[in-house]
Formats: sequence, C-alpha cells, structure tokens
Amino acid sequence: MFGRARIFLCLLFFFFCLAVGMTGSGGAADRERSLLKALTPDEQDDLQAGRGMGLAKAAELNGSPGPAHVLDRAEALNLSEAQKAALTGIKHAMTTEASATGRQILEREQALEHLFASGVAQASTVTALAVESGVLRGRLRAIHLAAHLETKAILSPEQIKRYEVLRGAAASSAGSSVTEAPGHAGH
Repeated sequence: MFGRARIFLCLLFFFFCLAVGMTGSGGAADRERSLLKALTPDEQDDLQAGRGMGLAKAAELNGSPGPAHVLDRAEALNLSEAQKAALTGIKHAMTTEASATGRQILEREQALEHLFASGVAQASTVTALAVESGVLRGRLRAIHLAAHLETKAILSPEQIKRYEVLRGAAASSAGSSVTEAPGHAGH
C-alpha cells in the first residue's frame, strides 16, 4: 500500500510541476526548461500541434490521401466548394483531437522522465506510464488514419487518381522515392 501511495504522491507532484510550467509563454525559453529530454523540440511541437508525423503513411501511400494534402492541391484537384468545406471540417476535427492526444502523450513522457530524474522510478509505474503512452500513440495514429478514410470518401475516383499523380510528381521532383508522400518526409 505504501508503494502505491508513494507513486501517487510522485505523480501528483509531477503534474503540479507540469501545471505550473504550462503557464509560461510556450516559446523557445520554455522549451529549454522542458523536463522532456527524450523527444526533440520538433517532435514535441508536432505532438502538441496534432501533426501527422508520418503516422498515416499506410493510408497515404495506398490511395487514401489526408485532408491537409488534398486541400493544399485543391485547385489542381478541382475541388468543389462543398468538398473544400467538408475537408476543412475533417482537418479541423483531426487536428483538434490529435493535438489533445499529443498533449496526453507528452504528459506521460514527462512523467516518465520525472520518475527517472528524481530517482523514484519503479518498474510497475514505469510500465503503466509506458503502456499508457503506447496506447495514446496508437490512438493518435488511428485519428490520422480515420481522417484519411473520411477524405477518400469525399473525393471522386478521378480526383484520387489525379492526387496520386501529383503526389508522385512532387516526390520525384524533391528527389524522394515515389513511395514517400509530400509532407511526410522527415517526420
């Protein structure tokens, strides 16, 4: 019982420190003070912003483009106003849910780092936080994949074919392989 109470108090202390730290401006100085060392600042920013980070490549590379990439090519794909509105809604919902999930991942990662940095890490707590982080990462991927499915349902078969051609041309002109989707490189 004492072990659980100690874990609870450590987590409570960590989340208090986290809450106090979140009242800052969110700029570069805050990043430097961040407790999180295991992720780069770019990875942290991607998680907070709800960006895809290549999580939906399985969809992207198999005929199910994402809403952001399709909206970027709206003119070339001859999207209707209704399609643009629907895709904007999908993108907004995806980003909102993904950024909330990304922040939860960051909280778990920060808790893990705090446990190790403070010297109170125990296998049971570390396992629980690592599993929670993994489940949240799975949820984040599912959010992005679902948005790709929703996007495909809005496009005509001709628009999807045109997108594939545009995607292939963009990847080739960037010196990438045809299998690398634009906007996914380096993520």
